[in-house]
Amino acid sequence: VFIESVLKSLHLQSDTTGSQLIVGIYISIYAFWGLYLGIRLATFSKRADAYVKLWKASPVLEISSNLSSVWNVKRNRNLFWLIYLAIILVMCFVLISFGKQKYDLFYVVFRSMAAIFVVFWIVNPLFSYWIKRKANSGSIKLQIQAISNQFVFLQNDYFRALQIIGGPRWQPLRYFRAMEMLIAVTLVKDHETTPNA
Repeated sequence: VFIESVLKSLHLQSDTTGSQLIVGIYISIYAFWGLYLGIRLATFSKRADAYVKLWKASPVLEISSNLSSVWNVKRNRNLFWLIYLAIILVMCFVLISFGKQKYDLFYVVFRSMAAIFVVFWIVNPLFSYWIKRKANSGSIKLQIQAISNQFVFLQNDYFRALQIIGGPRWQPLRYFRAMEMLIAVTLVKDHETTPNA
């Protein structure tokens, strides 16, 4: 409805409705992403040996997560709420701009905002409380501690891979290549530790 009203205000006619345009963009993004990942996976074996050699040749250094990652938790949270507030303002502007469809749009927006509010302000705190309570109980305390330790090791390896790959922090391919390096190194480690049948 919004796209059609904009086209009418510009005195433009279009056979494609707004929903068709949005669905087309959505499918195109997923098709491009699927083709890209398929090509990366198909050529992964060619890069795996080079990744393992780089990993073994690089020294183990003290790695700071703040230097290795483009995001930090506090900034990421603030950016999320800033974008969230901007989306709310845009939605309010769209609602004010409409006439007859205003109440239908208001229902859709209100339902979406209520769902997000429930997840972030009710479900998430309750889940965090439950996890903390379970972590203090003796039955699964050791399991949670073991999983947490594994996450620490994985995080350190990921930051080391980012350091080895190098490149600008804003470049997405840097993070893909770091993940590929971790996968290649993990496959080699598993192969070396598995006894021959």
